[in-house]
Amino acid sequence: MQWNQSTMYEQRVRFILEIQQGTFSFAGSCRRYGISRTAGYTWWNRFLAEGIEGLHDRSHRPRHCPHATADSFVEHIVDLRQRYLSNPCLLCSPLTLRSAMRPYLLLILVAAFGPPSLEAQGPDTFPLSVGGHLLFAGPVGEFDENVDFGFGLGAHGRLPLDDNETLSLRLDLGFINYGNETIRICITQPCRVTGDLTTENNILLLGIGPEVGVGSGAVRLYANASIGLAYFATTSSVEGENDFGDPFASSTNFDDVTFAWTVGPGAQLRVWTGERASVSFDLFTRYHGNGEARYLRKGDIQDQPDGNVVLDPQQSETNFWTVGLGVSVGFRTDE
Repeated sequence: MQWNQSTMYEQRVRFILEIQQGTFSFAGSCRRYGISRTAGYTWWNRFLAEGIEGLHDRSHRPRHCPHATADSFVEHIVDLRQRYLSNPCLLCSPLTLRSAMRPYLLLILVAAFGPPSLEAQGPDTFPLSVGGHLLFAGPVGEFDENVDFGFGLGAHGRLPLDDNETLSLRLDLGFINYGNETIRICITQPCRVTGDLTTENNILLLGIGPEVGVGSGAVRLYANASIGLAYFATTSSVEGENDFGDPFASSTNFDDVTFAWTVGPGAQLRVWTGERASVSFDLFTRYHGNGEARYLRKGDIQDQPDGNVVLDPQQSETNFWTVGLGVSVGFRTDE
């Protein structure tokens, strides 16, 4: 008598009763129900260990899965869904919205960049980097009332302080020109030799400080802060009509130096990866707090008829924003 699938539990119960009552031998009962002796002993041992309940079918679900999501985390997600997704009115408060979105933003970040691990030190990691970029500067506050937009160049170097590139030490150098003028002058009297007198208003920047980054793959997001110096200088130079056009005379008309700090975010997009180096596009914005300084702008140098020069320096806060666009080259430091 082979076990019927629809009454399997009842068949097992009858099988156990026959064994207990001694109606048939163990082997005879196994033959009557069309099962092997191994299967018969399996059900007999379950009955002895668990009683009649042990004869029910068991789930094929594994008892343990090392990759399963923790029960506490699952309960937290279910709780969030019940509290916020089923009650839209709770999202009316900005504070509640931020609190509700925080776990989801964390999940998005982990999904995009992966959790920090030793794998971040794999073949796609190029922790040490140097780069160069174009700078576009926009003055703010009092500085905006006195000068226009500026343009320049910058360079940086970054040294990681941990294996995951989360914390680094960054050095920045920059040059910004915020105004210039050129006039034709006589170099000799009578005016047989002429030249171009060019006056430039420049800012030299130096800063060093920490950088915090996330992501070591194709996209890396970061934010940094620095302290350093800002050097404001107005220089004049004369270029004659020679084969090279190089200035043969120059002078610093006015300068000033201030303590400076910066802070701002950025992003890098990797466009090429080699065995020992990588190349990324680098885009960032930064606020420069330079404090109060004295500086010259276009028109603040007045040439007098008697040959003297009168300077009219400005004094104000000299804060500005910069946007940088350039290239960063990463290098592998392991042997």
